[in-house]
Amino acid sequence: MNRIKSAIRHYLKNADLLLLGLALLASGLGLVLVFSATRSFGTTKFVVVQGAAIALGV
Repeated sequence: MNRIKSAIRHYLKNADLLLLGLALLASGLGLVLVFSATRSFGTTKFVVVQGAAIALGV
């Protein structure tokens, strides 16, 4: 477990945090847009799928 935490710390230390933040911001906006566009369907399926895709992609 410590090895995983160390790897995550190392990755975040060397990552471009501005780029990561902008990607998360754009992804969040996209999630809001999907929610807004599909809210009349009465289901959150599309929002859940989009959220999972964001989690896998980022």
